[in-house]
Amino acid sequence: MNNLFLGLIIFLATVALANPLIMATVERRGALFLLRRVGATTRQLLSMTFWQTVILDVTGLVLGAAAAAASVMVVSKALADT
Repeated sequence: MNNLFLGLIIFLATVALANPLIMATVERRGALFLLRRVGATTRQLLSMTFWQTVILDVTGLVLGAAAAAASVMVVSKALADT
């Protein structure tokens, strides 16, 4: 049962991570098209998108780890009764 819950959590985290990336790309299609029209190469657009994805992922991981650490510290303090 624990593996099922762990798999569900991983699946939901993956969906939660992919959703903002997909929505950001869909919302920026007009801007990407305009950049392409003014001379940006496909490589430049892919590089820009890659770095935006990396920055978003790292920010999400750092904030998620901070939130998880805060939660674990509160629970461990409560369990240790200190």
